[in-house]
Order: sequence, then structure tokens, then C-alpha cells
Amino acid sequence: MCAVITVGLLHRLISGPGERHARVGAIVHGLPLVVLQNGQWQREVMRKMRLQEADVMAAARAQGLRTMDQIKYAILERQGGISIIKHSS
Repeated sequence: MCAVITVGLLHRLISGPGERHARVGAIVHGLPLVVLQNGQWQREVMRKMRLQEADVMAAARAQGLRTMDQIKYAILERQGGISIIKHSS
């Protein structure tokens, strides 16, 4: 029981200030990372995050995009999801 209470209190202690202050939130929760920019893979970011091109393309297909040429940016979000920004038509 003590372990559960301790983990709960630590979570509140760390996440509370992160929600109220942007700088603390960036440290605690991280920042979004660009993994594809104008057709160029950001290989170093992808390597550090252990992300593969297939993961990004799967997120693109979920939004109806079939080729890399249709993607302007692919962003790895703080929660782990991948956001796709299309090239404007």
C-alpha cells in the first residue's frame, strides 16, 4: 500500500508543475520532434527515438497519404503519436 501511495504522490509532485509551467513541462514530458521535413528524413532524431520510416508511413497512410511527396512534416509528439502535416495543394 505504501508503494502505491508513494508512486501516486511522486506522480503528482512531478506532473503538477509540468502542466502549469511550459519550461518544466518540456523537461518532464519532452518536446515534439520533427522526423521528416520536406522530404528529408531526420535520421539522427529517428535513431535516438528508435523510430523507423515504416512507422511514419503507417501514420501517413492512416491519414490517406500514400507517398512521401505528399508529406511536408512528420512530427513525433510528446505522447508518442506521429502527426502528419500535408503539403498544401
